[in-house]
Amino acid sequence: MIDALNSLKQLFESVIIESGSSGIKSLITSSRIINMLHEVVKAELVENGVNPNLINPPIGFSSPEVRLAGFLKFKKQDVCVFPNHIHPIRETLNFNGLHTGKHDEYGELFSEHILTINLRSQLSSLANNIDTMFERTYAEPLNLHRRVPKMVLGEVYLLAAREYDNKAVAEHRVAYAPITMRTANAIETRISMVLPP
Repeated sequence: MIDALNSLKQLFESVIIESGSSGIKSLITSSRIINMLHEVVKAELVENGVNPNLINPPIGFSSPEVRLAGFLKFKKQDVCVFPNHIHPIRETLNFNGLHTGKHDEYGELFSEHILTINLRSQLSSLANNIDTMFERTYAEPLNLHRRVPKMVLGEVYLLAAREYDNKAVAEHRVAYAPITMRTANAIETRISMVLPP
């Protein structure tokens, strides 16, 4: 993880020097950052004894993402580890969710034995969108757990402790913005919402 974060920092700073604000915007909206984090998570799983053949999408690939049926909607998962002792069984959804009558390619039993890890990042405007991020952090697992309550869900959330200074970035310079109380409180709120009381 440390190597990946150092690589991200170098990538950001080279983009700032080369392309300024437009380059940073393109980098943040691209999938490069998240894909790098996906590979870190996969490497950590393998390092901790997970069979690489059970990881989806496969190592080195960002697709196809596994699309799991929750209670309210289907949701693509960033990284999944499939069980090695259960096989998928295609099922027709027959509960009162939005997708009644549609097909789940994996089936409830197989889905419940998947370990899934989703990744998020927010590297700028840290004091914004706290409520939206909290809603996603809460609602997306709830959607899956309403249908498959024993599924193990994880999340990796990358936050920048320091934001780049927008004025310096526009001038193709690497500099950090001062930490304001508003930003510090936003970071503390995000951390406290995922830690047990």
